[in-house]
Amino acid sequence: MSRYFVALILALLTLALSTAAKERPVPAPAEQGRVVVSLDDAWSFAVDPTGDAPTAEWATGPPSPTTKKLPHSWTQSDRGAAWYAREITFPGAGEQVEAQLNLDHPVGALDVFLDGKPAAQFVGNGLPQHMRLQGKGGSTHRLALRLGRTGLPPTTRSRSIYGLGHISIELLPAARIETLGAVLDPAKKTLSARYRLFATNPITASLKLEVLSADGKHVLGHRTETCSLSAAGVEGEQLLPIKHMLCWSPRQPDRTYRLRVTLLVAGRVVDARELTCGACAVAFTGTILLINGQPVQLKGVRLPGGIPLIYRPTLEETLQNELELARKAGFNAIMADGSALPEEVLAMADALGMLVIGEIPCGEGGAPQIRATLDACAHHPCVIAWSWAGAGAQAQQIADLRALDPFRLILLRDGTRSRLIGPRDTTGQTITDLDLNLPDEMADTWWGQLRQIEEERQPVLVTGLGVAMAPSAESPSGSSASIRGNTLEGDRALGLLRGTVESLRCGRQFPLLGYFVRLPQAETLTGLSTRSGNPTNALTTSVAYNQPCAIFLRVKSPVVVAEQTILDAAIVNADRMLGEYQLYEVVTTPDDGRTAITSRKLDFTSKTTQLDLLKYLSFVPDHAGEYRLQLVLSQGDRVIASTQVARITVSSAESASLVTPSNR
Repeated sequence: MSRYFVALILALLTLALSTAAKERPVPAPAEQGRVVVSLDDAWSFAVDPTGDAPTAEWATGPPSPTTKKLPHSWTQSDRGAAWYAREITFPGAGEQVEAQLNLDHPVGALDVFLDGKPAAQFVGNGLPQHMRLQGKGGSTHRLALRLGRTGLPPTTRSRSIYGLGHISIELLPAARIETLGAVLDPAKKTLSARYRLFATNPITASLKLEVLSADGKHVLGHRTETCSLSAAGVEGEQLLPIKHMLCWSPRQPDRTYRLRVTLLVAGRVVDARELTCGACAVAFTGTILLINGQPVQLKGVRLPGGIPLIYRPTLEETLQNELELARKAGFNAIMADGSALPEEVLAMADALGMLVIGEIPCGEGGAPQIRATLDACAHHPCVIAWSWAGAGAQAQQIADLRALDPFRLILLRDGTRSRLIGPRDTTGQTITDLDLNLPDEMADTWWGQLRQIEEERQPVLVTGLGVAMAPSAESPSGSSASIRGNTLEGDRALGLLRGTVESLRCGRQFPLLGYFVRLPQAETLTGLSTRSGNPTNALTTSVAYNQPCAIFLRVKSPVVVAEQTILDAAIVNADRMLGEYQLYEVVTTPDDGRTAITSRKLDFTSKTTQLDLLKYLSFVPDHAGEYRLQLVLSQGDRVIASTQVARITVSSAESASLVTPSNR
């Protein structure tokens, strides 16, 4: 009997130890084949204000340099250039080596010089760039970079933004994982790992693929395969099932995974790579967008690619402050503007739960760089759609993208008639895509567009709700802008845009899928604050764009009226609002400027998408003159929504009533 109990105890101990082993941290590969050296420190920096400096001289040593650390950015008023230079040492110790220079997300014309001679040239479009170097390990060389104008076009940004992100040099193993990408499909609950392998000489290797939990403590799936490598390179793809896949969402941005890939030769680790990845389920029903089955209206900002002005100690801290401000202002999405968004922006969007429409930039000949973009960005769960501008059917491009990423949306922008293509679809649906700037004096143009949309009854996605920049006095050609985010002009323009947004949200004839705002030019990336952290008018006005609901008030106000007509007054709400609310009616009288406030109780007992407020209004203009009317909705001490102040002109004291559609 004692032997039986001893055997039972030993069995229980074995089970406990095996369970504990499963909960231990997954060990990292014991050996790493890559040696990566950061080149962020100690760069000589100089400005070529005209862009015409002799490259042969400046490549060996730009005059009057200062010392900078990367990432670094600065502004320039004209089409000059910036030069960065420093000494670099090839990794290794005397032997002939192959190294790679890694350049993070440059935007603009970038020329690379090694020891004073041209070595490479890139037309940066926001995607990472790489350059191969040959030489002796331990040898020292002079590296110089000439960066041309980058950032937004001059019609949108008055000062060009120059900048370089992180730069590193790495010793490439003889057998290595050259590229690694990941795309998760939440419908099939699979992770697709795509890779390219290389070996200087033909060799047989083992490739181990693992899906880990976000904290790296648990292996959720794994696969090992044998590969024959050569200098020609080998491309491969493996599907790894994730049995209980958790979808990333704006409310649960921590739902991610890690993909670890290890290359072994004769049982020894020669190279390893790791990616953080995730996905959310995206769908388009023809009228609304669904994220993980829940309806979402996009409220976003258009951001340029490249490195923004850095005003905090690091680039990451600057971007965190910028995107956290955008979240506080009510924005839930980002859309790239022209170039691919930097890795740091996408990583911050992942962490903060912001949705992203990713730009696929075009390469030489105007073709979208689909594979390069997906290799660099597809592992980020915040990306819900890919987009690029181009006319025509583009059937081949759609097929190429669908083969690599079957579950995200595709937005093909073609003027004002774009196509939104859902997952596992090839044709999509035509939508009205408004991508226009709004000068102060051209608000009527927008109303004309809106009337046309109402007649066509198509879904609307506003990809560019922006402020047109007026030419400044110092630039008669119109190549720079004078409206800034913290000026009266910029605030007035944003006020007009707010009215347009409310009009779109009140459309009974068409669904608004969302809107993306180009905020007026300011010192920082989004224009929501100054570099010192002070909020701009753009911040307070953006909150008005993104209220949880909108109160819409349209007032007919001709020059001379005997009776004033309110055409429409309504609450439009896309969310569920239950409970008791107060509707305040704020009226300023013409005689003494006094303000009278009346309130009505509104009790929402079910989901309300539109509520007619005309029957709740009590305002009666009993004097001639100009009245000012504002509607405010609150719950407790929290303001939920408000209108702008509407001016109501009454030309005769005989006007004893307010004409509305309900009492006409």
